[in-house]
Amino acid sequence: ATTYSIMQLAINFRAESYKGELAEIRMKANRGEELSPLESTKFEGYLSALFELTELVYVSHKKGKIDDEYIAAWELRTKAAMSVPRIRNFWSKTKAGYRASFRDYIDGLIEPPS
Repeated sequence: ATTYSIMQLAINFRAESYKGELAEIRMKANRGEELSPLESTKFEGYLSALFELTELVYVSHKKGKIDDEYIAAWELRTKAAMSVPRIRNFWSKTKAGYRASFRDYIDGLIEPPS
C-alpha cells in the first residue's frame, strides 16, 4: 500500500508541475534563464516539495515499504534532476534541513563535474 500511495503522490505532484505558470517557470529554469524574484520563490517552493517527496521515498525504502525496482527508477530521475545546476545549487543551500542519511544519499547521486 505504501508504494501505491507514494506513486499517487508522485503522479499528482508531477501532473501539477506540468501545468500553467509552474511549467513555464520550470522551462525557464531548465534553460538557465533569469527568473524574477517571484518566479524564483515559486521554483524553490516546487524544489522544496520535490525534495520532501524524495525524502519520503527514501525513508519508505529504508523501512522496506518500497521495493528496490521503484527506488532504482526514482534514483534515475533524481540523478537527472541533480544534473541541473540550479537544482544542485538549491540543494547545496537547503540540504542542512534534511536528515543526515538523506543528505548523504542525495550527495551520492550527484555526478561529479566533468
